[in-house]
Amino acid sequence: MAVSTTPEKVQAVIDTDLDVTPFITTATAFYDTRVGSALPDEIGSEVLTYLAAHFVAVTDPREKTESVATGSWTLEGKASANETGLHSTQHGQMAVALDTSGRLRDVDKRKARFTVL
Repeated sequence: MAVSTTPEKVQAVIDTDLDVTPFITTATAFYDTRVGSALPDEIGSEVLTYLAAHFVAVTDPREKTESVATGSWTLEGKASANETGLHSTQHGQMAVALDTSGRLRDVDKRKARFTVL
């Protein structure tokens, strides 16, 4: 079995009206580049499902809600203003948590380069 997911699996973890097929294609390319064969196929397929859902979440306007406070009630949305990259959605966070190889954990970290003159 190869690492794969289906539209049905992605839609089971994120409620969306969007066609998730392009997001699965993007997630697959991202997974292949970043994780490759570092995980068993079963867990890799779960990671791939959550990566696709992450890409849906950052695109679907319904997922980008904000907090609104009026009087005695507060409505809070799903967007995370304090995080970027995979950590900006619950689905990206789940993909990172499931990745026991640790390769997705450092994706959002920037590398510094110093040149000594």
